Amino acid sequence: MTDADGEAIVRSKGERLVREYWGDYLGVIAGEGGLVRLVRAPFAALTIYLVDLGDTWIAATDVGLLIDAGLLSPRIDWSFVAHFLAYPFHRSRRTGFLGVTEVTSGARLTLRPGRRPVEESLWSPWDYVRPMVPNDAAAMLEREVRACVRTCVEGRRQVLLELSGGLDSSILAASLWDTPTQVICVNMISPSPDGDERLFARAVTERLGLPLQEIALSPRDLDLVAPPKLRRPRPSAHALLGAWDEALTVQASELGVDAFVSGGGGDNVFFNTHGSGPAADALRGGAIGTWSTAVKDLARLHGCSVWKAARLSIRRALTPATLTWRSDTRFLAGPATAILLEDHPWLDPPAGVLPGKIDHVRGLMAVQNYLDGFPRASQAPILTPLLSLPIVELCLSIPSWTWIGGGQDRAVARQAFKARLPAIVIDRRAKGNLSGFAGPAFEAARPKLAEHLLGGRLDQAGLIDTASIRRALEETGPPKGSDFFRVLQIADVESWARSWS
Repeated sequence: MTDADGEAIVRSKGERLVREYWGDYLGVIAGEGGLVRLVRAPFAALTIYLVDLGDTWIAATDVGLLIDAGLLSPRIDWSFVAHFLAYPFHRSRRTGFLGVTEVTSGARLTLRPGRRPVEESLWSPWDYVRPMVPNDAAAMLEREVRACVRTCVEGRRQVLLELSGGLDSSILAASLWDTPTQVICVNMISPSPDGDERLFARAVTERLGLPLQEIALSPRDLDLVAPPKLRRPRPSAHALLGAWDEALTVQASELGVDAFVSGGGGDNVFFNTHGSGPAADALRGGAIGTWSTAVKDLARLHGCSVWKAARLSIRRALTPATLTWRSDTRFLAGPATAILLEDHPWLDPPAGVLPGKIDHVRGLMAVQNYLDGFPRASQAPILTPLLSLPIVELCLSIPSWTWIGGGQDRAVARQAFKARLPAIVIDRRAKGNLSGFAGPAFEAARPKLAEHLLGGRLDQAGLIDTASIRRALEETGPPKGSDFFRVLQIADVESWARSWS
């Protein structure tokens, strides 16, 4: 960046910084009379917290620093906790501490002496959702992904790639292969068949000639009621990922890597959808032939009849296009069952936006909650190249129905890297999951979870339905359905709340 570039950024009050640069940065622009502007990069793991001390405002990237300096005495905001429980994947400016807010991703915060801070959005996904990419979308995506991956690891000697064997991390492996950076792939193995993806990870590394290390995990390695390792003003990563995170931390320390590389956010960026939005978009925004093809692709993707796919897509196309956000009130009580959704600058789509594009943006909003909060980041930075802004903007502009082409999810990404990855990965339909790993851990931890939740901080605040939680924890045998994941999610919030008692 030249001096002229810096001056242009200052004149634009930070807009040019967001428009022409990408990465994990924090922009600070000082003005006259004590004016300061803070700019947070879109999709940045680097957070900016603002603390209200009455007559003073303090900004920091880590509230722990403020606590250690005696500038912040954290007090839990139980209204935030109720909202977090009801909308666990929605991230707003509010945090779990009274008087502490967070600058929104892609926003500018203006601070003036004697005035309230003003936040303005400088980047919005709605500016990129108009379908405009030509037929060579796959080729464009391949070039963009490879370029962004190369930029992300530039100057790093050795990185650890978290290779699950799924499509997203495999695309990263193919993109890292021809960079100067040394790549070591690590595959985590759980004891259940649905968590053992060695077959796919091995196929990728054998094809690319990359080293692969395999680490076996056991449900015994999990402590589902352990206090969080990070001091954050909101609950962190799921306790189910604790053993996984610790194993990666140890591995990175032994290898001396410069960074972790994760495929996090790939599903959201590559629009891995389970709804009828793509076919509805084809009906509203494409020709009749495009819609007919999209309906067949949708039926094949979800294993339903063409008639059902057509009916669902017509119904969705005729429904007013609004960005809704469902609450999850299972096991909740009191204010947590009726709290309204917090505002976010991306919640208001412009007129004429297609329904599938609304689904795409909703997914990108959800991923905001997983950009930080992983303890292994204290060992080495966690790079998520698939959330690089050029990739996000390109994917938003690709017509939604092309992402389900041929009845496959993430079809454009599959086509983009078809020549670089083995067919067993490109054609893979199933995804690994934690159910077989988490179930036994939950079953063994039922007594601890009961002691943790019944009579705990959330119970004392009147936010959880202890009767329904008690019933779930008193059941015997392997857990069924997804309710046990929900109980573990609530236990995470309880652990966070206790850590600040």
